[in-house]
Amino acid sequence: MTPELRSNKKSPPSTASILCVLLDDMKGDVPDLAETQADVFNRIADLSTARRLILCPTYCSFDPILEKVFGEMPEGYWEGLGRKIDGSVDFFWTGPNVCSTEYPEAHISEVADRIGRKPFLWDNYPVNDSESRSKRLYLGAYENRPHQLADLSAGHAVNPMNQPWLSRIPIWTLGEIYRTTGNYDPDRATGDALVSLCGASLANTLLEDTRLFEDGGLDGMTEEPRAALIEKYGSYDSPFADEIVDWLRGGYAFDPACLTE
Repeated sequence: MTPELRSNKKSPPSTASILCVLLDDMKGDVPDLAETQADVFNRIADLSTARRLILCPTYCSFDPILEKVFGEMPEGYWEGLGRKIDGSVDFFWTGPNVCSTEYPEAHISEVADRIGRKPFLWDNYPVNDSESRSKRLYLGAYENRPHQLADLSAGHAVNPMNQPWLSRIPIWTLGEIYRTTGNYDPDRATGDALVSLCGASLANTLLEDTRLFEDGGLDGMTEEPRAALIEKYGSYDSPFADEIVDWLRGGYAFDPACLTE
């Protein structure tokens, strides 16, 4: 028997503009998954006064890792959700993979056909909460995100790193993709972001170490160079530098409860 969602209280006027119902990271190989999730979502939608509703499906990518972790996706899952949920509701989508390195236009068009609407991109860059990625800092600019995504998608959200201040650096460059509409240079965007957010002095220092933090990460450093980096960034009075020092000292250790590989 399906429990009924009911409230006896008169709801106050809502100031929320967006309500997200996130059905990811859950078991999916169950009968009538799309029908059950659509029923639950529609009940929530009936109670909500939010101006925009966004659903994250359990299977929000073509990435086979989702079926490996959450079980085989029921046949027709995406199409079923698309039919049973109003077209004004957005669906989150992470791209070809959970952590996608590109968003080809052909892929976005295929997804739109499957779910019956433009996908709302959930971009898992520069996220670093997995076991391997938590040992790296992703400060480089966004790439392989064509500005045409503005017309092909319902929106573009990003999943930041564990370091909120440092996350602002790559996220700044995503805005440049849409602002420059075809004249985007990722290297220039990275430099502009660093100077704009961190100031010239720290920006120049970060430019020296950006590839080291991403390519080698903590595993690529011995104790002596790590100590030198801690001393170097510890000399700056900046929340950006503070997060680097904390990361170098192991302040953002991997949480085994995280499902991201």
